[in-house]
Amino acid sequence: MKKATIAVLVSSLALGVVAAPAFAQVAGGVTTSVQVNSVLAKGWSVKRTVLGQDIHDEKGVKIGDIDDVLVDKATGHAQPLVGVGGFLGIGEHYVAIDSKALRLVNNKLVWTGVTKDAVKAMPAIDRSKLPAGVVSLKKSVLGSSVHNAAKETVGKIEDVIIAPDGSASFAILSAGSYLAMDKHDVAIPISQFKMDGDFQLPNATKDMLRALPPFVYAH
Repeated sequence: MKKATIAVLVSSLALGVVAAPAFAQVAGGVTTSVQVNSVLAKGWSVKRTVLGQDIHDEKGVKIGDIDDVLVDKATGHAQPLVGVGGFLGIGEHYVAIDSKALRLVNNKLVWTGVTKDAVKAMPAIDRSKLPAGVVSLKKSVLGSSVHNAAKETVGKIEDVIIAPDGSASFAILSAGSYLAMDKHDVAIPISQFKMDGDFQLPNATKDMLRALPPFVYAH
């Protein structure tokens, strides 16, 4: 694969704030930009807030649950993949939802403007054959190791933040040691990554990333 920014894999993510200097810390209480901090404060964690969560209609009826998050490579738009119907995972079919149609109401994710029957009638997506130009965050991004130009491992992608505009925006990178007691996460704009067969931060070292203030979830 030709070297390209991660935008080619999961898109440019349509955020003016991602043009921050390489490795500038954008979380953990360090103020760098009102826009950047707003994205992190108001955005949704794919790992903590989205994956595995139930989805309801506006009447509170459960529609299904989120199995994955798909990202359109051309637009950067994140689309949660919702399993609908079936029983205990058997007979479910999967539909992609526009993340901008989701609202958090009384700690429940609500899909506005739909009914359970209408969702069941939507065309199904085959998770084993995703549409051209679409990538799975669950299968292709989360948990991926990140290397520098010297092929040294500098961290692992633990999470992705979905911005208020519905696009994936920041990767939460584990830059600590492999011991749980030495955890050190940092938020890096996705535009800083490159792909050359793997995820890269070409000029980074583990010590450089560990020197950044840690990212801490707001809630």
